[in-house]
Amino acid sequence: MDQNDMLQMRLDQNYREYVAQLQGKPADELIALAPEITAAQQLRDELAAACSEEDATALLQFDDPLEKVRGFWLEEQDTTHGEQIGNMIWHLQQRGKSIPLKTSELSAKHTPPHLKRGQER
Repeated sequence: MDQNDMLQMRLDQNYREYVAQLQGKPADELIALAPEITAAQQLRDELAAACSEEDATALLQFDDPLEKVRGFWLEEQDTTHGEQIGNMIWHLQQRGKSIPLKTSELSAKHTPPHLKRGQER
């Protein structure tokens, strides 16, 4: 068994313990924890596969690598999504599945964020 397999086993165990802590919490508290829960799920599913053997070895030094990494993950995700939403809308429009927009609603936020108005792809 390599380090990545061992890390995956540890992440799975950490996730089971985390979910057990969530049991019995009221719905409004669970809803407020949705970003944290999603981060825990994504990291459990993807972290070990994304790590090198050295990274996995480093993470295995922690009793709960899922908790350690989850905080950093949430900080990275804690940005506004306006640019991503604008990019999504632009791509939908390019595919011919445009969202009906009034001409007055078209603005720079509906063009790809990495392109300035008037630039060609």
